[in-house]
Amino acid sequence: MMIRKNNKISILALKYVGAWSKSYGLLILNSILILMLSGCHKQDVEDKLVANNQEIQLHIDSADASFENDSSEQAKSLTYRFEGDNVFPRIHLKVGDEVRGFCFVRNTNRNIPITKTTVSWRMNGNGLRSTPITIDLRVPQGQTPGAWQICCFVGDGSYDERTGRIIFRADKKARPLIQGEEQAWVLPYLSSWLTLETKSDGRMQVPRVRLRPQGAFVRLKITNDTNQDISMNAVHIVGSDATINAAPFVWEGMCLINNRDNEPSVKAVLNMEKEIVCPLVAPLNIKAGKTSGWYGFWCMPGGAKAAYSSNIQIKPSSRSVEAQAPWWLYRTPLDGRSDSEGKTSGKSYRFSLRLRKLIGTKLNNWMQDIEDNRLVCKMSIPGTHDTGAYTGNGWVKTQDKNIEQQLNSGIRFFDIRLVHQNGVLKLCHGSYIFDVNFVGDVLKTTAEFLKEHPSETVIMTIKRDHDLDKGDATKYRMALTKALEGDRNLTSYMVKSFRPDFTLGDLRGKMLIISRDGWITTPSGKVTSWSDNASFSSSIESTNGSSTTIHVEDHYKSRASDKVSYVAQNVRKAQATFNTPKNDWFITFTSSTGAIGWAQPQTTTNQIDRDVNNILRGNENFRTSGILVFNFAGWWDDMLTHSVIRLNHTKP
Repeated sequence: MMIRKNNKISILALKYVGAWSKSYGLLILNSILILMLSGCHKQDVEDKLVANNQEIQLHIDSADASFENDSSEQAKSLTYRFEGDNVFPRIHLKVGDEVRGFCFVRNTNRNIPITKTTVSWRMNGNGLRSTPITIDLRVPQGQTPGAWQICCFVGDGSYDERTGRIIFRADKKARPLIQGEEQAWVLPYLSSWLTLETKSDGRMQVPRVRLRPQGAFVRLKITNDTNQDISMNAVHIVGSDATINAAPFVWEGMCLINNRDNEPSVKAVLNMEKEIVCPLVAPLNIKAGKTSGWYGFWCMPGGAKAAYSSNIQIKPSSRSVEAQAPWWLYRTPLDGRSDSEGKTSGKSYRFSLRLRKLIGTKLNNWMQDIEDNRLVCKMSIPGTHDTGAYTGNGWVKTQDKNIEQQLNSGIRFFDIRLVHQNGVLKLCHGSYIFDVNFVGDVLKTTAEFLKEHPSETVIMTIKRDHDLDKGDATKYRMALTKALEGDRNLTSYMVKSFRPDFTLGDLRGKMLIISRDGWITTPSGKVTSWSDNASFSSSIESTNGSSTTIHVEDHYKSRASDKVSYVAQNVRKAQATFNTPKNDWFITFTSSTGAIGWAQPQTTTNQIDRDVNNILRGNENFRTSGILVFNFAGWWDDMLTHSVIRLNHTKP
């Protein structure tokens, strides 16, 4: 052993020095001795470190990976295609394309250090697949390994072994997004910690890796609202909220890889410069009154807030241009809204920014995960029967949440029953009138919700369910016209003319209100006829003259088993048209009052809705339910709402 050899050399040197102790060479030999002993000690330490560790080599089979929260046609690449007015990137990749990243291996025995290795991923027909992984690890002496775990990172990043941090980043420029053109964006993706499985041959196997995008992808348009042409080469983003002490966005994110957390801890690498400057890849010239095309850039949100105000400043390409152009307007992304009225002073435009990647998807904003070009008639939308019946006795009460609570829990269709009482439109259930005002409690509450959640839309049908005017429809008609057309603050949230081919992008931030009384229309349109206690087909007729077929299931007097069968039939009919060019609409009520019409809503809901839920979550692989309308939306932890929304993401 090297340690023994060095010890022998050290002993011989000591004897030799003793014989020479009176010579002039004493000083020189002492120096040599010190150097030799120092060298021996250093080697001794290094050898002991090796001796006190076990070297283990893990052989891991090729891993399969996919991108989480993307639909199948989107989750195929690290290249992005921008189509139409879709606000967020769609991912494409050709078979054989390759991308590199890191993998980290740790053990449930936390005394064993984390080890990093480089991994290459290649696209095959089913997603990404890695090369086989061989990794050398050191296990401290006396430590017994437990289960091995792996975490994967894909993108542009560097790893500091001393601190255990990945620093990741993307291109620091805003680039034009051209319709139909594929563009390479190296964006960061990260997986959870996954436990490796040991195969019979001793090799390790990785469960399917689900890579989640990190940070925010911002997409924007810039409008020149001046009377002069402008030229610019950068966008400055400055936090205007007094609670924000740094730039609202930064160019780098940080992930801590440690032995404690089940999920990697990700946050922004803060920049205390107060602003972020986003250069354009080339100067942008915008004529007076014109709007640029889409631009996009990746960044990390600079704080934990989901929303905040920012001043957006556009940096001109020259001082002379700056002097000529005193201000610009900034058109916000889809999930943003302006709080500015008219021209603003200076070169900034204030708006409240809400970014898709910045805000987690919950029931109150579930539509943000649906692409803009999805036809609304092909979507699965949860709704409430007799939406305003959240008070009253057991015979008339059909809901357990008020309007605001229904919206926040994912409901996007309202069945509104109206009565005209003393000049006011109120909600009712037959002859039972609730203290719920159509304008104040329904329209204004919905408008406020859409203001705060601009990725969403709300569809309503309205019906005069009780007549206190003794057959005179004039007062009801006037009150309804005033409610739907009299307040600009509300009408700005309402869609005018119905179209069969409405996309979600057309309706985001809006209410679509349709009359189901064939004798009166709303500014959007009406259902021309509505059969009683039946499954039927009718027409939605727009105020612009267009129309489409609507298929309705509304047997409200039926046995529970029959009602479940009626519901299933209409949902299957909606599913059958999903991949056809037809723009038919579907509304299916699960509500019932029993075979003779005397059962309480609580009783029939308990008998019917669980079976409906089992059908939706069964093996028929539904991709749409159409609009599904039910009682007591909050029952069983919003069970039916979750099941309906889930169908929007079902893969073929």
